[in-house]
Amino acid sequence: MKQYVHEYKQIVIGGSLEALRFAYASGYPLLCIPQKPHFFRPTCGAEWERLAFLLSVSGQLPLADNLSSIRIDEDTQEIKCFTKNSRVVAFSYATAYVVDDLDIDGLPLPSVPAKKEYLVFDWINIRCGGNHSHDSIEDESEDFVKRIVFYPSERVTSKRADRKDGCAVSVLTEAQLKSLDYSESYVLLKSREMMKEAGIKGSRNGTQATTGKPAYLSLKIEVAGRETHPLHKNQYEDTPTLKFNNFIDKDNVARYNKYLEYQLGRTDERGNTRGSKNPSRQTKS
Repeated sequence: MKQYVHEYKQIVIGGSLEALRFAYASGYPLLCIPQKPHFFRPTCGAEWERLAFLLSVSGQLPLADNLSSIRIDEDTQEIKCFTKNSRVVAFSYATAYVVDDLDIDGLPLPSVPAKKEYLVFDWINIRCGGNHSHDSIEDESEDFVKRIVFYPSERVTSKRADRKDGCAVSVLTEAQLKSLDYSESYVLLKSREMMKEAGIKGSRNGTQATTGKPAYLSLKIEVAGRETHPLHKNQYEDTPTLKFNNFIDKDNVARYNKYLEYQLGRTDERGNTRGSKNPSRQTKS
């Protein structure tokens, strides 16, 4: 039985906020592998949700958020979409606007490959020691667990609404992500040490018998999960049927990438995306 092919003249591919904005503004359908803005971008996250809803009710999300990967055949001008429930849905197109290349096969080789560097969030549950005044603590000496950001815990009941959980923020290369030296276990060890140095303690536990000073329980923390967000994107040259440039506001994309690094501090004085203090990770000029 021949597979049915959905026909579109123009179609947008991507799951970032920029992709949703372009699809909404243009009115084109969107094949979306969701890339919702992270926890520390609540305003952008709310905009992403709103645009996704509007695109859905207007019929511009033919596969909703059910996509897992996409394969493009530029010779036949056909797109095959693989869904999370193991279905294959085919689309034909005249022009495809590719905003993001996450999990997309069949693209041409990038003209400028992206630097393999990622913003990494390791979420920390603070079981004992979450009641303190710190909003964040930093280690300016390296990019691994460079900052720990504290926020009101979403795990606790209203009686313990003053308790905080944390998020350890790092910049890691692809090689480092695969290394045990940068794993969640080492995140846990460094995070605990940084919290101790900042004076964060466990719960009050009576008084010390010898000095009469307050006694505290040891800190008790655990890593609840890890998120990775690429800091850079591949750059491609347009082809007769695939468009990568000139339809997205470049300044807006630059601001997006810089905002990903917001929790790590400033960009350099030239306004470029930050480099690494590790010389082995610097690109050659």
